[in-house]
Formats: sequence, C-alpha cells, structure tokens
Amino acid sequence: MILTAILFLLVGALSAIYMWFQRNHSYWKRKGIPYIKPTPILGNTLTVFQQANSFGMHISNIYKDPRMEHEPVVGIYVINKPALIIREPELIKSVLIKDFNRFSNRYGRCDPHGDPLGANQLFFVRNPQWKEIRTKLTPVFTSGKLKAMYPLMQEIGADLESHLARHNPGMKGPYISDIKSVCSRFTADSIATIAFGIRADSLQNPDAEFHRQGRKVLEATLLRSKDFFVAFFLPKLVSLLRVKFFTQEYTDFIRKSITHVMAERERSSTIRNDLIDVLVGLRKEAAQDPSKPHLARNKDFLLAQASVFFTAGFETSSSAMSFGLLELAKQPILQDRLRQEINEALLKDGGNLNYETINSMEYLDMVLNEVLRLYPVLPFLDREYQGIKGQTDLSLEPYYNYKLETGIPVFIPVYGLQRDPKYWPNPDHFDPERFSPENRKSIVSLAYQPFGLGPHNCIGSRIGLLQAKLGLVHFLKNHYVRCCSKTVKDVEFDPNTFILQLKTGPFLEIIYDGLYDDKAFTMLPFWLFLLLLTIFFSYLRLQYCYGYFGRHNLPFLSASNWLPLGHLKELLFLRISFGDLFQNIYANAGISQEKLAGFFIFRTPALILRDPELIRLVLIKRFDSFLNRYEAADAVKDSMGSLTLPLAKYHQWRESRQWMSQMFTSGRMKHRMYPLMQQVLHDLERHLHRKMGGQMQRELPLSEMCQLYTTDVTGKLFYSWDVGGLRHSYSPLRQQTKELFRPSLRKVLHFMCVFFLPQWTGYLHAKVFSEPYARFMRQLVRQHPGQHQGDLIDQLEQLQHNRPGTHYAQHPDFIASQAGIILLAGFETSSALLGFTLYELAKQPELQQRLRQELCAAFGGDSLLSYEVAVALPYLKMVCLEALRLYPAAAFINRECTPGQSEGFSLQPHVDFVIPAGMPAYISILGLHRDSKYWPKPLHFNPERFAPEHIESIVPMTYIPFGAGPHGCIGSRLGLLQLKLGVAHILRSHRVEICEQTVSEIRFNPKTFMLESVDEIYLRFCKDPC
Repeated sequence: MILTAILFLLVGALSAIYMWFQRNHSYWKRKGIPYIKPTPILGNTLTVFQQANSFGMHISNIYKDPRMEHEPVVGIYVINKPALIIREPELIKSVLIKDFNRFSNRYGRCDPHGDPLGANQLFFVRNPQWKEIRTKLTPVFTSGKLKAMYPLMQEIGADLESHLARHNPGMKGPYISDIKSVCSRFTADSIATIAFGIRADSLQNPDAEFHRQGRKVLEATLLRSKDFFVAFFLPKLVSLLRVKFFTQEYTDFIRKSITHVMAERERSSTIRNDLIDVLVGLRKEAAQDPSKPHLARNKDFLLAQASVFFTAGFETSSSAMSFGLLELAKQPILQDRLRQEINEALLKDGGNLNYETINSMEYLDMVLNEVLRLYPVLPFLDREYQGIKGQTDLSLEPYYNYKLETGIPVFIPVYGLQRDPKYWPNPDHFDPERFSPENRKSIVSLAYQPFGLGPHNCIGSRIGLLQAKLGLVHFLKNHYVRCCSKTVKDVEFDPNTFILQLKTGPFLEIIYDGLYDDKAFTMLPFWLFLLLLTIFFSYLRLQYCYGYFGRHNLPFLSASNWLPLGHLKELLFLRISFGDLFQNIYANAGISQEKLAGFFIFRTPALILRDPELIRLVLIKRFDSFLNRYEAADAVKDSMGSLTLPLAKYHQWRESRQWMSQMFTSGRMKHRMYPLMQQVLHDLERHLHRKMGGQMQRELPLSEMCQLYTTDVTGKLFYSWDVGGLRHSYSPLRQQTKELFRPSLRKVLHFMCVFFLPQWTGYLHAKVFSEPYARFMRQLVRQHPGQHQGDLIDQLEQLQHNRPGTHYAQHPDFIASQAGIILLAGFETSSALLGFTLYELAKQPELQQRLRQELCAAFGGDSLLSYEVAVALPYLKMVCLEALRLYPAAAFINRECTPGQSEGFSLQPHVDFVIPAGMPAYISILGLHRDSKYWPKPLHFNPERFAPEHIESIVPMTYIPFGAGPHGCIGSRLGLLQLKLGVAHILRSHRVEICEQTVSEIRFNPKTFMLESVDEIYLRFCKDPC
C-alpha cells in the first residue's frame, strides 16, 4: 500500500516536471517566434551534453540551419530557459549598441561568495559596477600606454626568436612542434611583463608557472566543461553547484603573485604605466576617504581584474597566432608574401620594428583580420535583456509582433556570422584579400566582430592584436612553417570549452631559412656606406656648428667634431657632476685671462661668464634682458614642472615670487618659523642622543640625520605637517625625495633634457617630477589642515582665491608644484651643506673648539637660543658663510637672453659681442668661489675670510652662494638660519672628529645636479656637553 503510494507520488511528480518543461518548451510557439524543436528536459542542449559540440559552435550550427536561413531571430531553449539567437545585423546592432542600456549585462555570471575572483572580474560583473570598473581600467589601453608597453613586448619577441633558435631546426632533422604551445608561451611572457611587470620566462623554462597556470585555467576537461556551461547558461545554479570560473589552484597562484607585485610596487613607488599601477592607484584612492564606498576595498576585486586580464590576453593572442600559422602553412604563397612584408619592414627599421611601422603593415593586418574572422576566440556573445522601469519593453517589430521580457538571454553567433556565405563568399577559405583597403569597404560591419562591438566590446582588443602581430613578426623573421604528418587535415574544435580551441595541436614543422639575417648581411655594405656618408656629413655639420665662436672672434673651448655632445661628454657618461662640469669650464687654463668664453651644450653655443662686472650686468643691472633661466619644462606634457618657481617664465615667475616672498620676511621668520624650528631642533638633539646609544663616542653617518632634520623643518614650516622624521627615524618626505633623486637612466635623461635640451622636453616627455613624487605632493596638498596656518600652502591658496578662474594659479597642480620644489631645494641643499660643514670642522679641531666656545657661552644654561642671538653669533656666521663658499647652495646658474631682444644684447664696452636671443649664459658659482684670484688658498676652509675686518675686501659678485639679483634664491635667509641652528645644536653637546671611515676629500655625485657627496660621510661623535 505504502509502496504504491510512493510510486504514485513519484510518477505524479515526474509527470508534473515533464508537463512544466513542456509548457516552457512551448514558449516560442505561443509567441509566434521561429524556433528549433527542443529535446524533452534538455531543450536545445542535447548536443552539448553529448559532448558532440561546444555550446558556441552549437549556436552557430543553429544559425546555419537551412530552415532558419531567412529568419531574423531563432528561439531556442537552454534546458528549460527560452533564449534568442539573433541573426539579423540590424537587431544585433540594437542589442550591442543602440539599445545597450537594455542589454548591459551578460547572461552568464559567477557566484560572488564561492568564486569572488570570477564574480568581480570585468567580464562577468554587472552594471553599474561594470561601468565603473571599465572606466577605471580604460587608461591602461590608450595609444600612449600601448606605445610605452611596446619596447617591453619587443623584449619578449627577442626571447621567442631565441626559443626557436635553440632548437636549431634544419641541422638536427625536422623540428615539429605544437604551435599553440610555442605561441602561448610567448603571450604568457608578454602579458606577465606588460601587465604585471613580471619576467615569467615561459620561453626559457618549459615548466614556467605562469604558462602552466594559463593553460590549465581554460583546460578542456569534463569537469571544467561543466563549470563553464553552468556559469554561462545556468547562472542561477552557480552557487548551488559550487561552480568556479577560475580553479582553486589558479586562484591561489594569482592571489599570491599579484599581492606580492602590488606590495612591491607600492613599496618602491615604481611607475610602469601597466595594470598593476592602475590597481595600486585604485587601492590608494579607496584609502583616501574610508567613509565612501569603493570597489577597491574588496581585495578580490583588484585580483579579479588581474586574473581576467591575464587569461584573456594569454588566450586571445596565442590563438590568433597559432591559427594564423596553421593557415599560412597550408598556403605557402600567402606565407611568402607576409614574410616579404615583414622582412622589408625589418630591413627598413634596422631589425627592430618601431611602434608606428608595425601598425602600418598592411598585409600583416589583413592576415590577422582574416584569422580572427575564421577563428574568433569567443565564438558567441551573450546578453541578458533588462526592461527599463516606466518604459515599454523592446519590440522585435517589424520582424515579429513580440516584446522581449526581462531576463531573456540573447545570443549572437559570432562564428556563424563570420562564416556566412551571405556576407563572405567561399567563407571557409582563408583569404586575407577580404580585408584589403579596396575590399574592406564592402564588409557588413555587424558581420565581423571578433572582439564584440559596442560599450561591452573587448577592452584589450588593441593590445591583443599588437601582441599577435609582434609574435608573428618575430616568428616569421627567420623561420617559416609547413604542414607535416601530424598536421590536422580537417579542423576539429574541442567541445569541452567555451572558447575556440582545436582538439589537438596544431602541429607544424618549423624551418629556419635565415631570411632576414641573410638579407641583412647582404645589405651590410650598403648600410656601411650609408653610415660612413652620414658620419662624414655629420662631421662637416658639427665642424660648422662648433666654429660659431671662431666666426665671432670670441675665445672658446674647442669641442670634438666627431660627437654632437659639445662639452657635456663627461657629464653624460656620469663621470663628473654638474657643479664640476661648469667649474672645469670656468677654470680652463686657456681662458683664465678672459672675461667670458664660449662652449657648447650639445650643438648649442653657450657662454661662461668669468668677469664679476659681466655677472653683475646679467644678473642685476640688465636683468630685464635676461628674464628667464635656460632650463625649462613643457607646459603641456609637464604642467607641474613648468609651474614651479625656478622654471616658470617671467610673468608667472614674478607674481608667484611676490606672493611666496611674504613667507620669508623677517617678521615671519622670527615670529612664526623660528618657534617651529625650535621644536625640530629639540627632536634633533634627542635623535642624536638615541644614535649614540649610551656610548661616549660613536662613528655615525651624516646623511640620514641631516636629511631628517631638513625634511622635518620643511614639513613644519611650509606644510604645517609634524613629520616626526627625527623622532621615528623615518620620514615620508625624505623617502619621496630620496626616491626622486635615486639615479636611473630615465631620470638622468629627463634631467639632462630639462637642463640642456629644454626645447625637446615636450617631444621626449621629460618631466621634472616623477609620477609617484607628483602624486605624493598632490595628496599632501589635499590633506592640508586648512586655512589660517600661515604656511606656504595657505599663502598660495590665498593667491588662488584672489585670481580669476582662467589664471595660471588656478591650475590644479599649481600649489603642489611649489610645494614639491620647496621640498627638493631644502632637502638636498640644506642637508648636504650641514654635512659638509661638520666635515670641515672635524678636519680642523681648533676651529671647531673656537666655535663651540662661542656656542657654549651663547646657550649658557638654556636649551635654546633666542632668534636675535642665533642671527648675531659672529663666529657661527663666519663658519657658515665659509661653508657656503666651498659648497654653494647653487653650484651654477644660468640666464637666457630674453627672446624679446630680437637684435640681441650687446656686451660692449666689456666685450665686442652681441648675445643673440635664446643663447644661455652660465655662471659657475663653484668656480668663482674656488678661484685663487679672489680667494687665496681657495680649497682651504678658513672662516676668517668673513671676519668683519676682511669682509669688505671680498670682490663683489665673487661670493653668490644663493645666486644674485631678482632671480636669487627666495629662501636664502632661511637656509642660512637652518644651517646655523643645525650646527649649533649638534655641537652644543658633542664634538665631531674624523675617523677611519671618513673620506679624505669630498667627491661630488655625478648623478645629481646639486652638490652632494658621492660617498657617505662618517664622523666620530663624542659626547662633550657645554
């Protein structure tokens, strides 16, 4: 009885389920839409369940069904869910573009709880989060960023050539390989370096982790097939069935790799303009205002974007390359034509294609477009219809009397469209001519969409194409492919994956023929002749340029006619510092009796002024004819650098200087700055006490202490920021400035360009501040405590408040630029000078003893000096002035003859020469200060030179440590006071001595434009309180 009841209930339940399915499977019939008859229960997915075909290919087969040939749409059932396949281009345009707001989500999705990396990635995330993410990631894919990434991709291209060469085909018998494996190794390495800044070495290491994980994530297995099917076509079941788009192994790998890379990028503040930079920026953006919701607070959101970027970039380009090589192997004539274009371009560019050349290669572009037509990586697109509240649902009229219902999935058969004979004659034949310039116009736009169309199109399509192009170029440069016994005759796609993949291979034979190498060798005599001709004419040109001063009868230093470096060779090769360069020019024996002399900055004629009266003329008396410095930053490409006070052009400089000068009045220094400096001086003494570690004497390096002192002072005075570097032995200001001055080829080139090729700064994208430093200063300004602080930021905000919206001071980077340059000026100049002063005093104990006696008397029993006493101490002043003579704050300065002086500026009666507009005139302050003509024993540290009875005998304009005239250093008095106080509070309780680690002489660092010791200066500090 019970068994009968159970059986009855079971039959009833199964019948009800069957009837429910049948009811759902009649949906399209009831709506009057043509449909493919479904299989009971499974709908139109039986083929997929039988693993006879992938869903994407199955959709394309339905698209090609002869019964539906003239139908704009076809109704199908995904299990029991009614869905539409769109065939008509106009309807496809409606879905992807015109009515995108109704189709802004994909139908597929992932479980946000069980698969956060899958659910948060750009591919699956739903609107409006999708729009926000897409907007944030788009900057990675601009033309400028692609061009910047291109050299990194070229390095991987060279690795691909090395990989092929190692197998030495042609000498060890046939070289047959799985082409997809070779191509995927190339794309794995390329994506790893351009997106994450990682060297994956897949082409070098057969077991490279990046390549292994990339292959496994889309591996065609039964289990992965189930996961993909549920994610794309049964999205409501992803949580129940615990489906994951990314495997746990891949998730753990990406989480570990990307977390490490992001942490390292944040620590080092390195800028590579890649995806990691964007993700780091998003995380910092989220941290700035914790009260506001931000996607980047979810760590998995950041990792998800990295995951999909790698997976998509890895598969798209490698598929395009491998399918392309397969088709080219089948048609050797086409392969020969492509290789000819590649080699002609390589010969033209000297073996390495530049970014513009590779994008202009017509036949390469045609080949790849045809490959993507035959083999779109994703053979279908999916969207979900979403009605808009208050508006009528989208109708399929005039084709059908039907309005879409919310939740209906829509599929676009990309593979079917791109092989439809209606749009593509002989569609299964590989024919790049379809995409020739004359044929391209006849292509129906909606019938070709390998990367999708509309707002939801592939965000990385251009980078994928560029990667594939570069891969083919380096592959076919010296190799060609041909079919072999293992090459598949008929293409058969794997049914277990949602992307287009072959079941096996493809396997091809790779043959080395040295096409480029042989031609390059054949062309060698021609290139040598061309090179010699170029050298000869360059020699003649340089000979003429370097004869400029000879033609004008001026004394000058001769330059080599073989190199266009002028007198910068030693500097460019980092053998001498900026200060040493101009001192050497000034002190050249051949011009020692001249008032001025000519020299060359690359090919540009320049003057070195030696006569004090000429220096006074340029800096003070005729300042109106020398309004600007020669160095400059480009106002468009480097607005932050161009706004800084030293580099701003005259009219901006004058107004900015007037406002900033109010910071440095005697009253401000005494009543506002001095009390704040006293707080830092207290920290300085405690810092030194901690460093002594309870010992009576200890050898210590000077740079850290001096730099912490000056950055703490700068923070207090100009930003109202209690940095606390001396208290914590760490300063964010010091860290940022050290990072900016840390030498690298790029930074050196930027500084060289700003100083010596100012007219090229825009073309070469040279910047005064690195991007991390610029971001730091912007953030510092944003976090400023507000008005009425009386600091620099407050002062400049008042200027902005009093100027109209179009005024230059309203530029968003104006305040940050001044804040940034003030920090740099104080950091290196003041900190290095304090170290140099202590070093000289340690070398001459008797001078130090005299100074300490004066300081002990001044301090008495007090811990601080009054402002009046600090300013008035005579011997302390003499010591500091002598330190500034030997180590001036500015080792050199220059002025440019104002372009408005169209007829130039005459130096008569001093010299019979007219300085043309635009010519720079340099003054070596270091040279003047160390000239024995004005300073007996100039390298000897002797404060007595500045004793009251001697100071009047100093020749005017031979002592200008901060420059002179209207353009002189705005903070010179503060710099001198900061030096005095630093020396006073260090020597108040300690004396300094030389030790075994102390350098015998100061050598200036050639990698920075300010005077800085290339060696760390160590001194022995001995406790000796007053």
